[in-house]
Amino acid sequence: MDRQIRDEDTAFSAERGFSAVRRFFALLLGSLASFFFLTVFGKAAAKGKLRFPEYSADESKIARLKSNAVAGDPDAQLKLGVMCAAGVEGWVDHRGAIFWLRKSAEQGEPNAQMLTALMYLEGLGVRRSYMQAARWARLSALHGNIISQLLMGALLEEGAGVRRDLERAAYWYRYAANHPVEIGARQRLGTLYLEGKGVSRNTEEGLKWLNESAEMGDANACFQLGMIYYDGRLVERDYEKALNWYLAAAEEKNAEKGMDGLEVVFGQAAVPGEVYTRTIAQIMKRNPHVVRDARFYVGLMYETGRGTGQDMEQSRSWYQKAADAGDDIAKQRLVFLKDTV
Repeated sequence: MDRQIRDEDTAFSAERGFSAVRRFFALLLGSLASFFFLTVFGKAAAKGKLRFPEYSADESKIARLKSNAVAGDPDAQLKLGVMCAAGVEGWVDHRGAIFWLRKSAEQGEPNAQMLTALMYLEGLGVRRSYMQAARWARLSALHGNIISQLLMGALLEEGAGVRRDLERAAYWYRYAANHPVEIGARQRLGTLYLEGKGVSRNTEEGLKWLNESAEMGDANACFQLGMIYYDGRLVERDYEKALNWYLAAAEEKNAEKGMDGLEVVFGQAAVPGEVYTRTIAQIMKRNPHVVRDARFYVGLMYETGRGTGQDMEQSRSWYQKAADAGDDIAKQRLVFLKDTV
């Protein structure tokens, strides 16, 4: 992290009297998108598949990696920790994972610090400890880790374990949002501008950040934009734009957006279709049913003819997709439409 961020953060913390205990939720939010996997495992990982071709089938290479890790190589310790969590040798070893990740983190490896925080957050291989999670997340953020900068914004916005400070949350989101891969910070920063929380209310600026997030494929941002144009309170109501954003959120590709690597490393703690762990997604206010909800609204708009001509066939089709995903209201609409034919 550059000196300006470090100095401002130090001064801010001193001024507000933050203690380590009050920051124990610092790892409540973050993204394990392609940025992390690209940093650790190369370009192939960024395409959505976490592979270990260098070590998975060669015992001698695994032995060499372990030897380097024991000798104190932080990069080897980081890779070995991830491999333990992923079960490359045939079994998942979260205790081994946290052991090696922490070793690497203690030597100042930012990605290892971030992953160590996540392991403490989810209680994988170690007793769940938000205080330890905060310790490692903060160190990672001060090293300039984009993900951990996002974490700081989240905990401050939520007031989880720290005094709620929306101005400071926007500060950290803005730093994280400058990275071309991260989308979560853009969505949250846009929301703060729209609501005038921590920053002066600025609808144009808020929509700019939401649009950037949506254009990067974030179904939550797409759906939020759809609701904004459908509702018409923040902007002039525009059903056509609302429908287009609902359609973008409802696309099949958004239902399977999660990276295999996240599920490999974090198992049940990962969220299907997301690049977040479960605790992270909750604190980020991520809607786990956003694709399903978007499909319902597309069906509703085709039924009412808002934003498009009325098309009952399309309406039934989208209601069915929402119903198949578990939407009870969509099921009711299908019954109603069937009875009115």
